[in-house]
Amino acid sequence: MSPRQVNDAIDLSVLFCTRNRAQSLKATINDVLAADRTGLVVEVVVIDNDSSDETPQVAASFTGRIALRYYLEKKSEKGTA
Repeated sequence: MSPRQVNDAIDLSVLFCTRNRAQSLKATINDVLAADRTGLVVEVVVIDNDSSDETPQVAASFTGRIALRYYLEKKSEKGTA
């Protein structure tokens, strides 16, 4: 999952900053998928604050289902993500 160029066609970016909350992230992205997005181009941006759980794999599991960008922030301090 590599970052892509900013796309003017995106109507809404939903950002999630997370650390060791893989199951919560999965449920929340599923909620975004279930929402009525008719007429909107939506992307999800996950900023992983150096998780030690399966957060990267959860993010990757949504590839092809919704536009998703994943960033890893290695500095795991509150507010850096």
